[in-house]
Amino acid sequence: MVYDRGLKLAISYDDGKQEAEPTGSNVCAIDPGEIHSIAAVVTSGQSLIVTGRKLRSMKLCIKQPSSS
Repeated sequence: MVYDRGLKLAISYDDGKQEAEPTGSNVCAIDPGEIHSIAAVVTSGQSLIVTGRKLRSMKLCIKQPSSS
């Protein structure tokens, strides 16, 4: 259990399966953020950015009810 402006619970479990040996040599780095939900880059040069704009707008709508 972790407290970061509220209680959060992280759960993991062992499914009993063995991990498969990697067949390639690429390495991927993933950076979870606030503006861009996920930014990832691979040693081959490929990259991916997933924005969180829609999710942030949904949070704003929930936190700030309309004044009508």
